[in-house]
Amino acid sequence: MALVHAWRTHFAPLRARIRGRGLAHAAPASLALAATSLILTALVQVPSPAQQDAKALLAYQGDDLYTGQLWRLLTSGLLAQSWTQWAWTLFVTITVFAVLEVQVGPARLLACVAASHILPTIAVAMLAPPLGHAELLGQIDYGTSCLVIGAAAALTWVRRSMLLAAIIAAGMTADVVLSAPLTAIEHAAALVVGALVVAGAQCGRKHLGHRRAA
Repeated sequence: MALVHAWRTHFAPLRARIRGRGLAHAAPASLALAATSLILTALVQVPSPAQQDAKALLAYQGDDLYTGQLWRLLTSGLLAQSWTQWAWTLFVTITVFAVLEVQVGPARLLACVAASHILPTIAVAMLAPPLGHAELLGQIDYGTSCLVIGAAAALTWVRRSMLLAAIIAAGMTADVVLSAPLTAIEHAAALVVGALVVAGAQCGRKHLGHRRAA
């Protein structure tokens, strides 16, 4: 019963925003992320004459950091490795992205997920060669996981939710056990970056408010 109450409380701000503004205006950035992810993933996953060209254009590898093809770093963040992963990302869009967007606004949501994907991905690409894992730079890196982790960390900070913190802790523990070391490092970095972006934005807004009041 307590879990049901917590779940209802989690969605209460989003439900209120939807009732007041409608779905499209309640969380526009979250809807845009989900729609763009669907389109890009379909281009890469659905067999077609353009499939290989789409994968070459949109999918990121660590080597791209050194060859200057950095646009792939941006598009790869919305590429799902499979339709199952995309369905999971859609679920998270509803349960995390949209709820966070109601709390912090679309601009901060986008800043959070972009930084959570870009900064850890670059860090791992720079760490791989000196740590003896240069071969990883030639593998495709699908980045939706970092977006999800960063947004979840940010929402946990904003809501001060012990339930979300416990879920993230369990997930990160499993990640350390099941994932490759550099993948676990990338996800841990996304966790920290997501929380810091939103925390920094909140502190900046409070400081500005105090200055105006003074």
